Amino acid sequence: MITEVNNTFGERRLYLLHGSGPSTPVRTPDSEAPTPDPWKLKFSDMWVKDFHVSPFNSRKGTYTMKALNPFPTPSFSSPSIDNTIVLKSSKDHGKIVARLYSTGGPIALTQIGWIQTLGFISGWWWVGFLTFPRILREAYTLYFQRSLHVWFKPEVLSSGIGRLPSTTETYICASHLLGPF
Repeated sequence: MITEVNNTFGERRLYLLHGSGPSTPVRTPDSEAPTPDPWKLKFSDMWVKDFHVSPFNSRKGTYTMKALNPFPTPSFSSPSIDNTIVLKSSKDHGKIVARLYSTGGPIALTQIGWIQTLGFISGWWWVGFLTFPRILREAYTLYFQRSLHVWFKPEVLSSGIGRLPSTTETYICASHLLGPF
């Protein structure tokens, strides 16, 4: 199972969930993973935190992820999602627990019409629209009301994927390589 983590800087990091079990030692980007069981019902893995997501958390500590295999057999017809991720500090204190799970069956895109599509969009459009203001509100609370330390963004490690260049950066690079326009 592949998990992608994104941050607000446009960077991302891919994690491969091998499902080798909780007895696996904490893995670093260079460590070798054991062979997974392809028909395993649940996956569990742990990684050293090597990606900067929040200015209120350092890049120290570990992530633990537990996930239900949505397709435990090739003929399985009713997949469901149930993933839990735990961020622990370098002193092994739990800092964040997040869970994502499905509450209904899958929706076949080939079998929904325009009315269902409009219903879906009208029920969820506001989530994306209000995400950034909600992030700012929570950051305000953590910094001003809880007085949490702010960790400045470190350089992206080789295990992460840097952000795409902005329009201005692309223009500067092109003008440098091609000469004045």
